[in-house]
Amino acid sequence: MVLDVRGLTLIADYFIICTGTSRQHISAISEKVHDRLREELNLRSRQEGDEESLWVVLDYGDVVLHIFEQERRQFYDLERLWSNATKTIWMAERKERTPADQIVN
Repeated sequence: MVLDVRGLTLIADYFIICTGTSRQHISAISEKVHDRLREELNLRSRQEGDEESLWVVLDYGDVVLHIFEQERRQFYDLERLWSNATKTIWMAERKERTPADQIVN
């Protein structure tokens, strides 16, 4: 979920909210986003929380990424808190898995 909070707060222009399915998944999402934005765009983030807290925040200034475990996301309900924000549901394209991808070494 992408929340356009421009004009609603000075904190950021956009909040991106996503859900991880486990501590490991939250960690993997956080690390991949951090590494990719650093490598491709030379962006650095401030990080709050960790996978143990089941909520990681990566702050890139104008864009803040929230990575939640499902129950935490429902509890804090940022979509309701920022209900005046324009919301965009964004789904990443999933690469089709080939039989070779399914082989475990």
